[in-house]
Amino acid sequence: MTRQLFKKPLIPCHIVPHDVPRRATAVAQRGSQTSRLLKTNNKSMVVQWKSPFLTMKPLILLSETPLQLQLRQVCHSDRSSRPKPQLLLRLIRNWVGHASKIAQRFGIAALLTLISQAESPVHGYDCVHHGATIRPPKRPSQMTIAEIQTWVRTTPGQPHAIGRNQIIPDTFNRVVRALGLSGSTLYDRRTQDLMGRFLVEEAGYSDFISGRITRDKFMDQLAAVWAGLPLANGRSHYHGYAGNRATITRAEYTSAMAAIFPVRRASN
Repeated sequence: MTRQLFKKPLIPCHIVPHDVPRRATAVAQRGSQTSRLLKTNNKSMVVQWKSPFLTMKPLILLSETPLQLQLRQVCHSDRSSRPKPQLLLRLIRNWVGHASKIAQRFGIAALLTLISQAESPVHGYDCVHHGATIRPPKRPSQMTIAEIQTWVRTTPGQPHAIGRNQIIPDTFNRVVRALGLSGSTLYDRRTQDLMGRFLVEEAGYSDFISGRITRDKFMDQLAAVWAGLPLANGRSHYHGYAGNRATITRAEYTSAMAAIFPVRRASN
């Protein structure tokens, strides 16, 4: 059975089969052909060409994922052809880059967990400094940024470190401005982790990952932000201030950092 298709001008194309086996594959031919008989699922069809002068390169009509597109660019359609070395190297670099970003994200998450063990081991996201005699009206994770700022403003003369990362008011307000958070933003787990990642980066995370500073240097810079982390001398950077002290030893700190970043031995 034959019939005419594509009354409008047909652009030469290359339809690539994806997941469905035995799917029709039509490859347009260059030249001055006015029609071509194609077999599709055991049925014959005549494809009429209205613009025989078109000699464009094949186009992909079916949708492709970015990975499929890269693979198609790397390898020729002929299986006997070799991959293109430059594009193959670019593809490998892209894969490595994505894996590196994933590893870094897990590294920051593990680092924030270590910090929380030193700062808020019991109450976590709902932790309030033990020296605060007037507590917030609600759990910190259920308060908005504006509500926390109001609590700080109306209860002077006491420590106000709050949340999993135990952020003090001056730092809290600075990070809120830097991240562009509104007063209605809920100080929930997502927001607290976002602020924590900002402070970790500010303490030199990228410099440490890239090898520009040693692990010991990065550890000391983190200790300058969080009072529960010890300096090289084993004491808190804020020892004695508002009852602060290091809550873990330097050896425990070093061991935990080596476990989180096993490849980064910058301190050696």
